[in-house]
Amino acid sequence: MNRELLLKVEEWFRKNVGKFGIDDLDHILDKSARILEKVLSNETFSREIHRVRILVRMLDDYRSGHYGEVPWNTVAAIGVALLYILIPIDIIPDIIPVIGFTDDLAMLLFVWKMVMRDVREYVRWKCSQDMVDSAFRELAMRVFDEDLC
Repeated sequence: MNRELLLKVEEWFRKNVGKFGIDDLDHILDKSARILEKVLSNETFSREIHRVRILVRMLDDYRSGHYGEVPWNTVAAIGVALLYILIPIDIIPDIIPVIGFTDDLAMLLFVWKMVMRDVREYVRWKCSQDMVDSAFRELAMRVFDEDLC
């Protein structure tokens, strides 16, 4: 990815992260299937589906009150990245063949790097729960390439 694109993504992120609120979180969770579908619709972007699934699960556990150990700035950062994926007209419109999802991927990777420590803590917490399913354990292994459970 080129530097100019990364700077535009970062600028968009910084402009919008402070505006992110609980209603936006609800909107993302309501549209999570659409977000996952959009990620899967592009061959390059689909490689990140496991990360997106973990982020959605984390936000869902936060919103439902099951997991409260995550700082709001992490919730907002993840939310802004997922909201960006949902928006069809962004820095590079998604309808442009081949490169249309490049900015979405850049946003996801930019935020992932920022929140990875908190996501690891979430995964460790989730794995410590009695009812954690094997699908989540496998998802965590795919994302982190190590057994956090």
